[in-house]
Amino acid sequence: MDITGVEAIRYGVEDMDAGRRYFSDFGMVEREHGATGASFITLEDSEVELRLARDAALPKAIVTGSTIREYVFGVRSQKTLEEVGAELSKDREVRLDREGMLHTTDGSGYGIAFRVSRTHQVALPTTPVNHIGETPRRIDVPIDYTSPVPVRHIGHVVYYVPNLQEAQDFYVKRLKFRISDIYHGFGVFMRAAGAPEHHTVFLVGVEPFRGAHHVAFEVADFHQVMTAGMAMQDKGWRTEAGPGRHIIGSNYFWYFKGPCGSAVEYYADIDYLTDNWKTREWQFRPEMIACWMVSAERSAGKEQYDRAGSSFQS
Repeated sequence: MDITGVEAIRYGVEDMDAGRRYFSDFGMVEREHGATGASFITLEDSEVELRLARDAALPKAIVTGSTIREYVFGVRSQKTLEEVGAELSKDREVRLDREGMLHTTDGSGYGIAFRVSRTHQVALPTTPVNHIGETPRRIDVPIDYTSPVPVRHIGHVVYYVPNLQEAQDFYVKRLKFRISDIYHGFGVFMRAAGAPEHHTVFLVGVEPFRGAHHVAFEVADFHQVMTAGMAMQDKGWRTEAGPGRHIIGSNYFWYFKGPCGSAVEYYADIDYLTDNWKTREWQFRPEMIACWMVSAERSAGKEQYDRAGSSFQS
């Protein structure tokens, strides 16, 4: 199925003002807001929607408090949307709303939706880098440390599932996702058929944790990960993990805690995969989180790591 990736996230939040400040500080553009909700967009028009947690129109919450209530996937065409609806309606309720979006639940009970993609490609200029032995790319121009960093798009989502094999089967067998890497004893990375980035979804099977871990937003390069992260720190938001660079996926990252029930991640330079990619299998070890990381304890034991419920895999 030609699913192109995650292009909208719907949160149910208990503190709307804090949620609005969080995503505004993060680098998204607020499109609209009112007494019961707000919406934000990235440069390519992927979306974050905030609604009050008590809103009866939201899908059922998996956990209490503020949390993600629905993940919205884009599809390439109306034909693909109809294929998704026909497949999933075999064993679950599928509802078509007035805007032509399909709403249902995945194999773990999380709210998911599908719509014909509304995003558009945006090329981001990267920071010029001078390499030894090559013609300089930045001449008489200092690096800009002050301009706000915009986010381009939603790259992937990470959440906990009660039965990892069942959750994996739903996405692979029903929606034709492709497995990029298997992390034995922890989780599985997978990408939608129409999404070339290393993963669209990372499912984590660590008991007793439930709910969303994080949503990842792409910026242009390492410099922007660092600049945006420092700006978030200066505005009072606490680091969840990072900055660093992952081994699985290869991307630079910096995660921040927030008031909406999941962390958010800045990332850049993730692996892009083709049909030639061979699924890799890894045994879980805490030091596999990153090849380097500034703020988290890479040598923490597995028991401590599991108890903290930290995946930091993106």
